[in-house]
Amino acid sequence: MAACQPWNYTSVTPEVFRALQSLARKEGFSLPDAPNGEFAIRRGGVSVGFRYAWDRGGGTLRLTCSKKPPLLACGMVKGFADQIVRQCGGRPM
Repeated sequence: MAACQPWNYTSVTPEVFRALQSLARKEGFSLPDAPNGEFAIRRGGVSVGFRYAWDRGGGTLRLTCSKKPPLLACGMVKGFADQIVRQCGGRPM
């Protein structure tokens, strides 16, 4: 079961997806080079896990926070995700 409800993004072209992968590398984690997968972000002893599904043809990305600490609100995680996707050229739905 997911820790949060899934979030959807539009305008996630191949260029935007590559920008997300590049940003992930700079931040010290890896976003797989596949249309579906999982990744985790670890900072200061805190780990947040995600599942994603990217529809290359439709330009949409579905992101699900699958694991997070109980005190970290889903809204806060979504806010960070929205900011990162916007920074790379995608848009929250």
